[in-house]
Formats: sequence, C-alpha cells, structure tokens
Amino acid sequence: MPLGDLLLGRRLKSTEDSEQKLGVSTGFPLLGIDALSSTAYGTEAALLILMHAGVAGFSYLMGVTWVIIGLMMIVLLSYRQTIKAYPTGGGSYTVATENLGRRAGLVAASALLLDYVLVVAIGASAGVAVIVTVFPSTMPYVVPMSLGLIALMTIVNLRGVKESGMAFAIPVYGYITCLLGIIAYGVFRSITEGPNFRPLTEIPDIPVAFEAIWWMLLLRAFSNGCAALTGIEAIANGVELFQQPPVRSAQRVLMLVVVVLSLSYLGLSYLAVQLHIPALTAESGQYKLLIAQIIAAVVGEGGLYFVFVGFLMALMALSANTSFAGFPNLCRLLARDDYMPHAFNARGRRLVYSAGIWTLTILSSALTIALGGLLENLLPLYAVGVFLAFTLSQIGMVRHWRNSDDPKRKSYLLINATGATMTGVATLVIMVTKFQAGAWMALILMPAFVILFFAIKRHYIQVNRATSVHHEMDVTLIQRPIVIVPVQRWNSLTERAMRFAINLSDDVQAIHVADGEGDEAISYLRRDWKEFVEDPLRSVKRKAPELIIIPSPYRRIITPILEYVKARRIQHPGRQIMVVVPELVEARWYQYFLHNQRAQALKAALLIQGENDIVVMNVPWYLDQHMPKKEKAISRRK
Repeated sequence: MPLGDLLLGRRLKSTEDSEQKLGVSTGFPLLGIDALSSTAYGTEAALLILMHAGVAGFSYLMGVTWVIIGLMMIVLLSYRQTIKAYPTGGGSYTVATENLGRRAGLVAASALLLDYVLVVAIGASAGVAVIVTVFPSTMPYVVPMSLGLIALMTIVNLRGVKESGMAFAIPVYGYITCLLGIIAYGVFRSITEGPNFRPLTEIPDIPVAFEAIWWMLLLRAFSNGCAALTGIEAIANGVELFQQPPVRSAQRVLMLVVVVLSLSYLGLSYLAVQLHIPALTAESGQYKLLIAQIIAAVVGEGGLYFVFVGFLMALMALSANTSFAGFPNLCRLLARDDYMPHAFNARGRRLVYSAGIWTLTILSSALTIALGGLLENLLPLYAVGVFLAFTLSQIGMVRHWRNSDDPKRKSYLLINATGATMTGVATLVIMVTKFQAGAWMALILMPAFVILFFAIKRHYIQVNRATSVHHEMDVTLIQRPIVIVPVQRWNSLTERAMRFAINLSDDVQAIHVADGEGDEAISYLRRDWKEFVEDPLRSVKRKAPELIIIPSPYRRIITPILEYVKARRIQHPGRQIMVVVPELVEARWYQYFLHNQRAQALKAALLIQGENDIVVMNVPWYLDQHMPKKEKAISRRK
C-alpha cells in the first residue's frame, strides 16, 4: 500500500462528499472539542490571577465563574440565531461582511485566524501539561512533545472530516463522563460531609498574597477565565458540515457543548473553593494542572484518577481539532473572495482543504517554539481575537434582524443586541487587562492580516484587469514559432525533443553550449548530428535543424542559452519563440540526486524573463519505461 494511502487513507471522489457529513454524535466531539477542552484550564486561568491575593482570592472565584457562565448563555442564544440566519456557515466573517461591510468582515477574519492558530498551540501545550503533571521529568521536552502533538493532529485531519469526528468520539465522551461523574461525586461529598469534606491527597501551599483584591484584579481574572468561551464560533462556522437538517443538528451540538461546558466550569470552581486548591505556575517549580489536583483531591490518586488523566491527556492532545476544521474553512471563504491565495479553495485527497491545514500547522508550530510551549505564556494572547469576532458577529446580526421581515425579528434582535453589548464589554476588558501580558501582539498582528488581505485582493484585481479580453482573437500574422532545442549530446532525450520540435515548426535550431569540452567532443557531436539527424531528414525531404555551437569560456550553461534566446527575440520582433527543453524523469526519488537538474533551472530562468512571446515547453523522457526488465524489478524492490 502506498505511504500516502497508509497515513491519509484512500482518495475520495467529489461525489462522496455527502458521506463525509456529520451527525450530532460525531459533530459534538469534532467541533466541540476545543470548547470542551477549555474546562481543563478555564477555572485555572481565572484562579491564577486571583491567587495574587492569596487565600482571599477563593472568595471571589465563584462570582467570576457565574459572570462567565452568564456570558456563555448569552453567546449560546446569540449563536443559535446566527446558525438559523446563516445555514451555509454563519461565521463572524460572513455575518460581519454581509451586514457591516467588507472591512469589518476582514477584521473579524483576522481575529479568528489568529485565535485558531492560538487554539492549536494552546491545545498542544495543554496536552503536554497533562503529561508533565503525571511525569514531571518530561518538563525539559515540552516544545518537542508539543510539536509532536501538532504533527499528529495534522495527519488525523488530513484523513478527512468524518474520520476525525469518529477518532475523537472516545476521548471526548470518556472525558465528559469521567469529569461530570467525579464533579457530581465531589459535590455530593461536599454536601453530605459538610465541614469534614477534606481532600484525599496533599494540597500544595497557597501562594503568599502580594496584591490586594480590587476591581482591576477581578477584571483580569474575568478576562483570563473567558478563555473557556473559545471554540463556540467553530460550530456556527461549520454548519455546512452537518447532515440534513444542518441547522437543527448544529443548534443541538451548540446547546450540548455550552451545557457541558457550563456544568464543568461551575463544578470545578465550586470544588476548588471548597477544598482551597491553588492554581500553580511552571515558575513555582511544583507545576500541576488545577483540574488534576481537584480530581485527585476528590477520588484520590488511584485507578479512577489515572483513567481520567488518560482521557484528559487524549482530549488535550486532540483539542486543537476545532481549529483544523475552522481555519481551513475560513481560509476557503477568504480565498473565494480573493483575499487569500486560491490554493486555499482547493480540496485535497480526502475532501479537506489541505492548504489551510498545512498553513495552520506551520504557524502554530512557529508560535509554540517562540513561546516555549508553556500555557502561561500563550493564555494572555487568547480570547482577544475570538471576543472581537463575537462582538462583530453579534453587531452584524443586529443589523440583519433590523432589515429582516421575520415575524420574530424583534425578539431575535433583542437577543443579539444583548450579546453584542456583553461581548463588546468583555472585549474591552480583555484588551485592557491583557495588553501588557501579550495582547498587544494580537493588536499588531490583526491589522497586519487585514493589510495582507487587501494586498492579495489588489493583486487579483490587477491580474483580472490585465488578462481580461473583450475582442475577437487576432488572426493576422499567424505563423509557426521559432523553436530552440538545447542539446547536450545525441541521445534518446534529444531525439524525442527534436521529433516534437520538427512537428511544431520548420524553423528549428539546436544549440549546444560548449562549457570547456575539447574540440574532439564537439566533432563527435557534429558527426552524430549529420549521421542521425540531417541525413535522415533530407532523405524524406524535410528541412534539417541547424546545430549551433555556443562557446562558454567560463563554463556557464544557463546564461549563454538565455542570451541566445534574447538575441533571436530581437532579430524577430513579434515572432513567437518556443524553447523545447528535454528532461530526464527519474524512476525513483533517490535517483533525483544522481543527475543534474539543469532542465528545471533553465525553465525557471526562462520564465523569470517575463516575456509573453517566449514559450517554454518541457519534453519528458521517463527512465522507468526504458530500463531493462531486470534492473526495473530490482529498483522496485528497493
């Protein structure tokens, strides 16, 4: 089986697209995994800030949690309306573009693209954080392990949408079952044991307070905790991935994700407060995920703990999948509108947008390396982009319902207006509180993305103007081209190229660059040329191509050919000149290194000239088809 089929699966026909659609059971893990994975660090992100106030920080965690859950409910109601209004994919880019204009849409797109990259980097780093929690000795290998997880996610997603959803079903459903079950057991213990509710493991010391509780600290905790809301956008942006009826399926998945997320967030915050479990940083030297501390405190570090950690590790390792679904789809929409290269609009062997997947892999890997693969370095950049996209989407929906004739438009408008207000306030809070911690990078990168989008659009406009034709084809002065064939020696490659050239035109010239070879070698070539080319052609009354020897005292090959082609172009202005390049095509990849690649270099050099009246034609000669049977069999076995 070919390596590509082994890693990525067989190629899929375009007609098999309907078979790749998602149901609720597969769409829930595929598009909800990012939002669900934030349960592993949402409470921790908020508590990390509150720990600056020491023990007093626990008193405010539940208040911050309830505000964030309230925001989740508003986002849920808002995006249900978005899914209904945009059943083909109601992402922030589409909504903002159609209702607020192109610039607003591109700002939303830039914010989402940045956040998708961050999701992958954070998901991989969080997965490695679980490994470090269980095996502290792996701490020096955080970056290589994170890059390995990103590579794994790339391969899984290149296999196709449906297979990705099925692959994630076990870790997602296993994690949710364990997490909600343990939270319920912890809450039950808290109620029944009352003041005697004690952790079953040793709890690290609570950090000494170095900051007083004040409104800015609470706002910072809120903005950090808002990381739990990321990932919801992908469900609204991926409506077209669902089976019929797509709107109802997407709304059900959205509802399930937000309900599970809210219950998990609330339960973990409650247990953290009841057991006084602190959030730790890598700098403290005793790093351990808050969620792992809570689970160990409730059920101990026995078999159930390690089952949960196993599911958590798998979930975090795969949590970036939402971005691998959302990023390529958003790139496709931008490419469709000429704001990104058109390669992003092409689907690969498994009916996925491969260019977007590879681009996301490269960008997230670079970010992971740059920030050391640590969650505490990545989280400050998080949520800035997604909340800006939330806000623009909700403002766009307000405009949409104002212009709609739907009988329920007033109630829908009220929901989206509330959502726009709340997410707008949250966006301002996040930008202000996270500015010095790294949000300033997002505020630089997003405008840079928008500038890049407009530059690409400008290029496509220029290309369309330059290539547009609104007149009949010019049929005057149509004549066969001057054909130039570079010749190294008389062999099968030269014969094939010359036969092709002679069929095209009667004006064929063969040029040989003498790069320091002796007169004897050139005389042999002239002899072969007369015997094998000129004489046979004259015998059938055809004009024989002239063999032209070009001296090259400095042993250059490409430059003399370019100069000769330019000279012919000057001699025959307006006449089309075709350069026919014979090329040996190796049978195996390793044979590529055994032959010089002058043919590719010559083609590139000719194309760089940028002259429309120079045409480059490649004539391949396939080595595998002309090898002796015995050698071909040996080559294949290798």
